[in-house]
Amino acid sequence: MKDCRLDLDPNEMAFRKMYWPLVEAGILTKVFRPGKRQCGDFRGYCKGQRVTARRIERIGADWFGVPPIFSEGCERDVEIVSVVVKRIGDLSKADFVGSSPDVRDVKSLRYHLGMIYNLSPEEVGRNSNVTIITFNYFNEETRMENKLPIDQLLEEGVLQFASHPPHNPKTLSFRRLAITLLEDDYPAKTPIMWNTTYEALGIECTSVALVVKEHDLAKIAEALRSDQRYIGGGLGVGLKDDMLPFLDHLDQSAASVNASNIVIKQQDGGLKGYNTDGMGFVAGLNRHYAERSESLLGKNVLLLGSGGTANAIAFKLAGAGVKLVIANRTLSKAENLAASINELYGASEREPVRFCPEAEIIDIIGTSDIVINSTTKGAVGPYSCYSALAPAVLPASAENLAENHRQAAEILRQIKQGALVVDVVLRNEDTPLLASAKAIGLQTMNGIPMVLNQGVEAFSIMHGNELLSLGKTKKEVASFMAKAAGFSE
Repeated sequence: MKDCRLDLDPNEMAFRKMYWPLVEAGILTKVFRPGKRQCGDFRGYCKGQRVTARRIERIGADWFGVPPIFSEGCERDVEIVSVVVKRIGDLSKADFVGSSPDVRDVKSLRYHLGMIYNLSPEEVGRNSNVTIITFNYFNEETRMENKLPIDQLLEEGVLQFASHPPHNPKTLSFRRLAITLLEDDYPAKTPIMWNTTYEALGIECTSVALVVKEHDLAKIAEALRSDQRYIGGGLGVGLKDDMLPFLDHLDQSAASVNASNIVIKQQDGGLKGYNTDGMGFVAGLNRHYAERSESLLGKNVLLLGSGGTANAIAFKLAGAGVKLVIANRTLSKAENLAASINELYGASEREPVRFCPEAEIIDIIGTSDIVINSTTKGAVGPYSCYSALAPAVLPASAENLAENHRQAAEILRQIKQGALVVDVVLRNEDTPLLASAKAIGLQTMNGIPMVLNQGVEAFSIMHGNELLSLGKTKKEVASFMAKAAGFSE
């Protein structure tokens, strides 16, 4: 397509003057767009999204970089019912029901798409994709109020739409929202996993990832409580423990590890925190060892980090019977985490969890069966190029990075063959830790198994009653999410 990809308002839908009488009369309920325009795609629409239909006063042109000009006062509110992508050659008569009278079959559709979007016959051929967008009209009295609490935070710059998660919607115009809050913008899988599952099960809800730009967590929590669209959502790295004081209730799963990765809004409007990270991580690890006919019990595990994610992982690993050592830059945090685990499980009945500073990683890694990074080293942001095995000094200058990689390489040479190296950090490519481990032939595991398993548990907590009424199981949810995340079950 020969275009400049104009950045237009995702909450608007443009109609030419000749079609506006059909819009005013509520007759036109279906439009076609060239290519893929599904939720999260460029100029895509999402099921359940509410948009403003507007009449074009002067047409624009992508290929000239000229946006359309709209007529004043010519607007109608519509709600997207479905968004379906098909090959033009596969369209049936039913697909044209609700469309404008002059777009009634494949031939007329190809003509109009070519004319309106300046496409060649080959670009609108029978094998080309077209998106069918079906919508309903709703009355002014049912229109959502402008600047709802979460929208207000977006306008103020406290929050912003995440750009790295694949297929993350760039609008909040939905009746129900499951919002994941991120401290840094990274390729989180939550939106694509949850929205794929919502679509497959017919559950009216939309997952959106937002980045916290101003760390006013009290203000954010209050907006979540008061915004009627918000039903719950996730908390990313850096927020799992920081958000705890601003939640109204804690499930035992979150209270015991002092971190929450999933929040559910209660009937009274209160926010309740849960934690599914630990069970999700251990489920993925158990599966890895089951495939090798081995057990996790008794494995020597070195865990790097002691933040919110590490807390959840550490408690579940200890409960699974591993021999755990926690290494952290701030030694007191590792010490406190080890003490909490030993107090919960009773160190007299099992080998106690130990802790150490970063400087002693080189002495411990040689006996470790599993090495796990749960720090922000390797994550998107200032630490993205650092290995988790060695100290990271900011700024990320060539000298500082070289020293980090030199120390990490020396430490990695001590690891035994057959050890498993795990990094819970999600990126589009391997983290420095995983890349260096693969280079010397070690087995590795990224964060997708944890994301998948914890996501299934979180989805079940949030939508358990709906799953029950639909007769659906967690196994079916896992299948949808695994496919969306690119994870082979």
